[in-house]
Amino acid sequence: MPTPWDHFIEEVEHRKKQLDDVLEAYQEFRRKLQDLPPDLAEKAQRALLSVVSNPDSPVGPQTSDFIGRTALDCAVIIMRERKNEAIHYSEIAKEAMRRGYRGRSHGSEAAIESRVVQSFWATLHRSERFESVGKGIYRLS
Repeated sequence: MPTPWDHFIEEVEHRKKQLDDVLEAYQEFRRKLQDLPPDLAEKAQRALLSVVSNPDSPVGPQTSDFIGRTALDCAVIIMRERKNEAIHYSEIAKEAMRRGYRGRSHGSEAAIESRVVQSFWATLHRSERFESVGKGIYRLS
């Protein structure tokens, strides 16, 4: 039976992995900038800064907090944020996707969404951390 300490350690390890991924992406970006002519490199840096600092941007901080997380992690966070309100699995999955969750699906946006929604159902259905309170409706146990 996992303890709160175990969940804390998992969260710290997950955040470390996220930071490592961000650092790796930033280092790759810097390497690619070096291959560009100086004026183009400067424009690329300004463009990236304007996108990331824009609160309405789809890659801004408010929509990327679930990148790299598991479906279970995303669902637990969403449920806690909503004070464990019973929610349909598809609503949980769609919110997770809006916040950056992608899973391992490929294809069109509709195909990815369909697979992610089904993946969330399977995850919630199998997890002891969730209980079903209606057709497709779950809350934390």
